[in-house]
Amino acid sequence: MQKVTAAVIWRNGAVLIAKRKTRGSFGATWEFPGGTLEPGESPEECLRRELKEELGLDARIGRFIGGFPFHSASLSIELLVYQASIQEGDFVLTDHDEVRWVRPDELPSFNFARPDVPLVRVLIENAEDI
Repeated sequence: MQKVTAAVIWRNGAVLIAKRKTRGSFGATWEFPGGTLEPGESPEECLRRELKEELGLDARIGRFIGGFPFHSASLSIELLVYQASIQEGDFVLTDHDEVRWVRPDELPSFNFARPDVPLVRVLIENAEDI
C-alpha cells in the first residue's frame, strides 16, 4: 500500500484546500495538499517537502490526525494526515490550479478527490477538535 501525506492547515476558522491540475489521477478535483512518500522519508519530511514543492510554503508539521485507507481497482493508498502551519512563503502553484481557504461547512460544495472524502467528513464533524 502506497503512503501519501496530507496537511490540514487552518487560518481564521478556514482550512486550506487545493484544486489539482486537470492532468493525472483525480485531475481537477480538490484535495488537502500533500504528496507521496519517497524511499527513506518520514511522513513529516514528505509533507514538508511537498508543501514547499507544490505550494512554495515552508511549513511546520504538527500532530498526526489519522490514517485513511483508500482502495480502487487501480490504486491502493493510505492517506496520512497531519496538522500543519505555514511558517513563511507565498503561494506558488506548481501542481494545482487554485487554492482556497474554506470553512468546514463549505467543504461539501467542493468536488474532492475520492481519497480525501473521508477526511472531509471528519473535518465537518470534528472541526473544533482538529
